[in-house]
Amino acid sequence: MDHDRERTIRERAHAIWEREGRPEGRHEEHWRLASDEVEHDESGSVMPSMVPEPITSASLASGSAERSSGSGASSGSGDRDAGSEGASGQEP
Repeated sequence: MDHDRERTIRERAHAIWEREGRPEGRHEEHWRLASDEVEHDESGSVMPSMVPEPITSASLASGSAERSSGSGASSGSGDRDAGSEGASGQEP
């Protein structure tokens, strides 16, 4: 393997590992993902996961419904401790 390519893959794998919260035991998966990214970069193609979905009126409507219904509970949920009444998913 070319040394520059291997270094690029190693750096990307490290970035993926950090982005995912530095989990243990997933180094092979991170290396594979990084290798796939580098391969796509070299071929000039765009990875499907990097292509944004088109914005449609239906996606806008569903997105605003999700925000107004509070299903985006992940934002701010870190402020509650596991023993609070909100952790069970029930309103107080």
